[in-house]
Amino acid sequence: MRSAKFADDQIEEMLGRLAKGEALVHIERDPRMPCADTIENWIKVGDDLSARIVRARERGLDYIAAEAVANAKKATDAATGRLAFDADRWYLSKLAPKRYGDKIDVTSNGEALPTIIVNTVAPK
Repeated sequence: MRSAKFADDQIEEMLGRLAKGEALVHIERDPRMPCADTIENWIKVGDDLSARIVRARERGLDYIAAEAVANAKKATDAATGRLAFDADRWYLSKLAPKRYGDKIDVTSNGEALPTIIVNTVAPK
């Protein structure tokens, strides 16, 4: 349920900021914006606003990823560019591990590898 404390234009601004990759911790510092707990509660409701917030956050992650690549390509110092890219990549992998995290292939020719159980108890 949306709080009457926030006008539609404030909510639209919040959605726009989320879609541009701005973190909730930065948005909630703005006295005109709802706090992170309020936004998280709106998401839990599961209504239209909830769906719009989730979509805005997903767009924001895509925005961060696109900006990371663009910034890395235009970096004049390779080390600084790499550091910034790695920081963005790490951040994305923590916020959306299924989408941006490292993928580990645990198959062999498409077949699952056997599981090996190691006994860690010393014999008596």
